[in-house]
Amino acid sequence: MCEKLEEQNCVYTHIMRGIKNGVPTVEKKIIDVISRTVEPYKDFNEFLKLAENESFRFVVSNTTESGIAYNDADLPENAPNVTFPSKVTLLLKKRFDLSLDGFIFLPCELIDKNGATLKKYILDYAEKWNYGDDFINWINEKNVFCNTLVDRIVTGCPRGEKIDLGYEDNMVNTSEIFHLWVIEGPKEITKEFPFDKTGLNIIVTDNLERYRTRKVRILNGAHTSMIPYALLSGIETVGDCMKDEKMSAFVKKCVYDEIIPTLDFPKDELTDYADDVFERFQNPYIRHMCSSIALNSVSKFKVRVCTDKTFMGYVRQNGDVGIRNDIWIVNTVGCVNKIAKRLSELTGAKYFEHPFGCSQLGGDQKTTQLILKGLVNHPNAGGVLVLGLGCENNNIAEFKKVLGEYDENRVKFLNAQDFDDEADEGVKLIGELKKYADTFKREPVPVSKLKIGLKCGGSDGYSGISANPLVGSLSDKVISYGGACVLTEVPEMFGAETLLMKRCPTKELFDKTVLLINNFKDYFKRHNQVIYENPSPGNKAGGITTLEEKSLGCVQKGGMGEIADVLDYGGVVTKNGLSLLNGPGNDIVAVTNLTAAGVHMILFTTGRGTPVGAPVPTVKTATNKSLAERKKNWIDFDASPLIGGADMQSLTDEFFDFIIETASGKQTKNEINGCSEISIFKDGIVL
Repeated sequence: MCEKLEEQNCVYTHIMRGIKNGVPTVEKKIIDVISRTVEPYKDFNEFLKLAENESFRFVVSNTTESGIAYNDADLPENAPNVTFPSKVTLLLKKRFDLSLDGFIFLPCELIDKNGATLKKYILDYAEKWNYGDDFINWINEKNVFCNTLVDRIVTGCPRGEKIDLGYEDNMVNTSEIFHLWVIEGPKEITKEFPFDKTGLNIIVTDNLERYRTRKVRILNGAHTSMIPYALLSGIETVGDCMKDEKMSAFVKKCVYDEIIPTLDFPKDELTDYADDVFERFQNPYIRHMCSSIALNSVSKFKVRVCTDKTFMGYVRQNGDVGIRNDIWIVNTVGCVNKIAKRLSELTGAKYFEHPFGCSQLGGDQKTTQLILKGLVNHPNAGGVLVLGLGCENNNIAEFKKVLGEYDENRVKFLNAQDFDDEADEGVKLIGELKKYADTFKREPVPVSKLKIGLKCGGSDGYSGISANPLVGSLSDKVISYGGACVLTEVPEMFGAETLLMKRCPTKELFDKTVLLINNFKDYFKRHNQVIYENPSPGNKAGGITTLEEKSLGCVQKGGMGEIADVLDYGGVVTKNGLSLLNGPGNDIVAVTNLTAAGVHMILFTTGRGTPVGAPVPTVKTATNKSLAERKKNWIDFDASPLIGGADMQSLTDEFFDFIIETASGKQTKNEINGCSEISIFKDGIVL
């Protein structure tokens, strides 16, 4: 191809054909921006010389879907017979040795996260070839790797088709008229390459994924939706499908009425894009066979049409998913509470005071360690500073034995007694944690990864007819998507425990549920307390008369599904479905327990109102309209319309949308108000 271009002085013709404003249109452009060609396989040294050109900044590639690949057998001495990322690594090494700035990469290969993947392979080669930390740091700091999405059908050289240009062109190329190039990268790159001033449909954004989802769901989803009808009707091409009146109406209904409402994008932009798609489908110059679209139909239906509901989360190195990217300070002992507070003031990191970690006997120290372990491992934290004193029972060395494996970039440790200025060292470590946390970006995650805690506090007479059943309905919906919900507050299950036991699918789970209830009753007896000393004064003032009434409301939050697991206090959620978590009903102890169990957020129903919040988003759901209107600074969602006869399914759908928004970054009132507390359950002696 290079020789043919050189024969034409690197000039060729681009013909664009399609439907424009409802009319078949042909447009022609002379492409004369290529200055010269270089063939790495013929002259690799000439290719490497490109690194010497200081003004050479942008690298645009299209090596096909298989081009960005890693081959463990690649070695520098084997060039040019190596992969494209290997060649680029060698080009970058030459550039680095010349002490020049790096490149801005705009890969157009049709693979997901093409820029990030190219960078990963380059870094892998740099490490494999022992090019050193300085080179690796230069790649990270002086080069930009953009993910891009190209949306255009290029039909290539028109073989067997005579096109009258009025001149000879052996490199003529054809495509449709529509074009879209989405570049995920810093806006600063437009200062060097002013995409926004070209008059072309080029978008520079910090979130390409939504554009990819739009294309997959609308364009590819429309393709896939039409295939069953097309095959049964004997229709061969996409263009013929659009000519069929019934077929065209069906596909458009799928897109406009069913697909577009599921997408997080301005509706008018989605409609405009869909209009363009259907115009492209009618392009008389493209013969897109339905038989080719029908290949791998099952996988295509799953991706394009039957996709999971998603939220925008952070996927951690170990595969866990978080919905926040905060920095947390977790104390091993209460003696350093004020140091943690000071570090929080200096850095903005979240800290959680507690009085324990030393002088605890029996199982209490283990309990403390399990809760703190759950906090350190929580995926909502992009980075964690474990802050110790040095002489406590739960010192860092002992705590590490309980913690087990951890990501050394995500978790740092600081013994205050080991440093002259613990605050200075803490600020430094938190700075490192922030830098690491910033490497994580939100990306679409299926709802099946979502874990939700269920809690009530300050319940009233409306709890059992509004907020609790709404949360139960929401719980069932999340679980139907494959997610997990966790119900705790064992003393508030007393009197309604048989409802939970009936939902246990196995004898093992039934026995665990029985023990969960009876062991907590034994705890009351050991301390000579009345088991049924519940409801609280606030509950009674709100209209709850008996423990059974309160308990029936409590278990409603768990919906109607089977019990999937029963967890000890300090246990971690590992199964989808509804889990029962051992623990008391005290608000702060319960939300801490749920957080340590790994829930991403907590749905907290209340009739009296409370500002309390967990380290994770705590969605306050009001049982009555008066509370929702009076305490707007506390309440996130109002369940009171159910009292007036609102449709449960409609309100559940609205609540579900709110939960997805919260998982995707919308702050809850407890976050806005800075209400994030912890409290750890104890049952023993303190020295």
